[in-house]
Amino acid sequence: MHMGAHVDVMGLWIDEISPQLIDDTLQLYPRVGFKEAFTMALAENASRKPHKAIGTGLADIGRRLIPGLEVPHVCDIIHAAPFDS
Repeated sequence: MHMGAHVDVMGLWIDEISPQLIDDTLQLYPRVGFKEAFTMALAENASRKPHKAIGTGLADIGRRLIPGLEVPHVCDIIHAAPFDS
């Protein structure tokens, strides 16, 4: 499932699937507007809950697509932890 989602969303590992299966699947389930709709849905989620986007791809998407979105950087959070070391 993990690999299938990565193929579907980002095209990772697509070379491990037969071109015929890809063509057949796209005939049944066309990707009309998928990239734009999916990235905007993720960006809106990051905008509503920026604390849940920390250290994830949601932070990247939100920062790019939502003007002025502030998602703390995981490195800043680590360095601000209340420990000496």
